[in-house]
Amino acid sequence: MSQYLFRGCVFFLLMIIPVSVLGADSYPAEVVFTAVKNANSEIMEKSDCLHIKCERLHTKDILQSQYSGGDIPLQWELGWTEKSFYAKKTFFPTDAQKQNAKMFIPEEPCVMIVRGTDILEWDAGRKVCYIDRFLDRDINFIQEWSIFELLGFDIAKKILTSTGDNYNDYRRRHAGRLGYEFVNKTYMAEAVADGRYVVKDEMDVVGDTPCVVMEWPERDKVWLDPERGFALLKRVVYDEKTGQILYVAHYENHSELKNRIFLPGQISVDYYADSSIEPQKNWGKIAKTVMYNISVFDSDHEGMPEVFPPPGTRVVDGVRKIEYTITEEYADPFAGPTGQGIKRNRHLLIRAALVVAGSVLILLGAWLKYRKREIVISSR
Repeated sequence: MSQYLFRGCVFFLLMIIPVSVLGADSYPAEVVFTAVKNANSEIMEKSDCLHIKCERLHTKDILQSQYSGGDIPLQWELGWTEKSFYAKKTFFPTDAQKQNAKMFIPEEPCVMIVRGTDILEWDAGRKVCYIDRFLDRDINFIQEWSIFELLGFDIAKKILTSTGDNYNDYRRRHAGRLGYEFVNKTYMAEAVADGRYVVKDEMDVVGDTPCVVMEWPERDKVWLDPERGFALLKRVVYDEKTGQILYVAHYENHSELKNRIFLPGQISVDYYADSSIEPQKNWGKIAKTVMYNISVFDSDHEGMPEVFPPPGTRVVDGVRKIEYTITEEYADPFAGPTGQGIKRNRHLLIRAALVVAGSVLILLGAWLKYRKREIVISSR
């Protein structure tokens, strides 16, 4: 009898604990907003030595439609120091994806680096490097950092301002352009600073963790753990035009990075069917689930990776308007061919030789004309 009484008491306690949490008063809004803004400031503004390893595990496609085409499993390495950003991605396609003739899958890692105002894109498989002004080739690079959007951080602003460009001017120039959707996004910290979020009066529970609920009505709703520096535990993002759910993210395995800032080690994201391209029967349904594993640490301990493409790599330098082939180890493409032991493009050499030869002929002709004139004068 006592055994059943004990079980009954335990069951009763389990039932009333969530109810008591749900009825508990939340934290003051200013405390929550300050914590969110401070986390963004520590990560995005004050930190100049962060390194992230992120793994996108195989996507589970739920709707076999154009929206859920099947993401290729890949691994990112992301990092930055002052005025320098690094992104490396390596693909790990499944057997089915390897056999899909319509899929282009790089066999070797792809590396992108922003240094100052320039960006380098190195495709190791094709043995080619492209160097351009960052503002001419920025879309792909910023998209590589999309994991930061899930975390609520505005990495786009940090990258753009590091190149010397004005973020607000950049937004005005590219607002509404296809491929520049990140320009129109209002990131969490920015929206908090603008007063767009409200903190719910009562706590809620995610799993067994009491959470503060912060909401931007019809745009974003987040559950924050006050015991871990108001770290994200759950997030629901809505389409601002249709009001439909875009994705639901769950954050787990948190670790403290620094100063009471906790970042997740794993993110599970349910992406919902896109009403702009999906048939109506799929609206409101989960299209795919993507799992991310994340390792975050200060790159002070690891150092930023150096990029030295091997000899034979073709460099197409749009900044200097030259092309050449790397011929020696440890050549820095950002430095150009001068002093790097790099052989210039044969066509450029031929063109330079023709210019020199032409100049010599012109000078020789002028000298002969002058000598002829001197001879005529002396004969008089």
